[in-house]
Amino acid sequence: MQCEPATGAGRVGAVASFNLVVGSQHRFVRMANAAPVIEGGVWSADVTVQNLTLQPMATLDGAQGEAEGVRVFFVEEPNNGVEVINHDDEGAFTGSEPQKYYAYSAALLGEDAILTPGETSGAKRWQFALNGATEFQFSVLIWTRVPDPGAYSVHLTRLAAGVYHTCGESSDDKIYCWGANGSGRLGDGSTLDRSTPVAVQIPAGVTLSGVSAGGAHTCANASNGSVYCWGSNSFGQVGDGTTSARNTPVAVQAPAGVALSGVSAGGNHTCANGSDGKVYCWGYNSLGQVGDSTNTTRYTPVAVKAPEGVSLSGVAAGAGHSCAEGSNGQLYCWGSNNSGRLGDGTNTNSRAPVAVLAPSGVTLTGVSTRDNFTCAQGSDGKVYCWGNNVAGRLGDGTTTEHWTPVAVQAPAGVSLSAVSAGSGHACANGSNGKVYCWGTGLFGRIGNGSTGNSLIPAAVSVSEGVTLSGVTSGGYHSCAVSAAGPAYCWGQSQWGRLGDGRTSDSSVPVFVAGTH
Repeated sequence: MQCEPATGAGRVGAVASFNLVVGSQHRFVRMANAAPVIEGGVWSADVTVQNLTLQPMATLDGAQGEAEGVRVFFVEEPNNGVEVINHDDEGAFTGSEPQKYYAYSAALLGEDAILTPGETSGAKRWQFALNGATEFQFSVLIWTRVPDPGAYSVHLTRLAAGVYHTCGESSDDKIYCWGANGSGRLGDGSTLDRSTPVAVQIPAGVTLSGVSAGGAHTCANASNGSVYCWGSNSFGQVGDGTTSARNTPVAVQAPAGVALSGVSAGGNHTCANGSDGKVYCWGYNSLGQVGDSTNTTRYTPVAVKAPEGVSLSGVAAGAGHSCAEGSNGQLYCWGSNNSGRLGDGTNTNSRAPVAVLAPSGVTLTGVSTRDNFTCAQGSDGKVYCWGNNVAGRLGDGTTTEHWTPVAVQAPAGVSLSAVSAGSGHACANGSNGKVYCWGTGLFGRIGNGSTGNSLIPAAVSVSEGVTLSGVTSGGYHSCAVSAAGPAYCWGQSQWGRLGDGRTSDSSVPVFVAGTH
């Protein structure tokens, strides 16, 4: 634990607040302080403790607070004459000599005296008598009671970034979500925003996978052959036949005899693959994004009107359009064609699938949609994008709008794959083990340490030894998993969508709290 700067007399300049904890421990507990004050030879700072684990602190049963609260023990006091002068008590932390500690309990932990996941305590004043010293160091360890000592973190294997929230699949067969929770899109039974992951309340006996985060709703494939959705349902995008918001998963009302899979949550509509070889969509349809040749909003799945003799699969739902792969090797899109996002060489909306004009000899697969542009993987090893190109989101080195696919300018010697289109930016995995993003850099969503735009792919900045993959682009942020285990996000953190316990934007990847 380290704190700087702390020099000079009086209040420290322009530093409003900063983290005290450094090193790997900040994945589980964050300590932060307001600007320190030095008066009369005493250094003082108001310090908070934040729970970044996935279970409550200061409780053994998850409901009743333990009197000891959260204790911060000094395992190494300053050794240059500086003294801790207002500690609460002393206790044996590891069976050694008694050690001084600060206690965070009772009202500092809220009315329930429990520090729930993501919650920050009230501030406690720490004071050190400097005794003439101009700098000092110390180390602390956190002691608290938790219901399950082995459940402090999870390993996320796949991520899905929505517009204002993020979700991930874990190795413990659960789905976790974080960020904005309006209309219950996080699926935890509440509408409270979460800056750290919370578990989705999955129905008993069902395992969910293939989670897809949309505008204000979320969906996933179920082990029982159904698809479940939750969150905003104003236009029937949850697919349960109602317009009632759902803060926990409910089953989509699939056509009789049809099992749905490969679900994709769009802006206000949803699509999935049917076991009968058809693609089904439901929800808002003002632009024809449901693909049934009408503009009628659908509250339960209806079949997309595929071209004669063509079966569709691998569907992707965007903000106002949708795309899917055809059994004839062509890619098809439908809905809004503003900026040429359907890729058929026009800007005319279509209420039924139209073929994307792929480059000669190239087959497009792995399509990804979000707002007003589209990207896909080419059979020639390149990534292609088309549609709106403001700020270079097509990645071809220009800002020129393209109504048919153009190749993304990958770095020399690098092949890109698994492209993910976001809101104004896109990201992909590189063959060299790096993740690349391009387009709008606002809020730091490209992840290269800058907020400037990039017309071609820029490598996401990570610490030495960290390898990212499985990148997903959201509304104003991006996320990826790492080979070492922890998940990372970067970009805008409003509502906590980066999952690191804060709401501060970051132009470089930050740990998703409680992941390992």
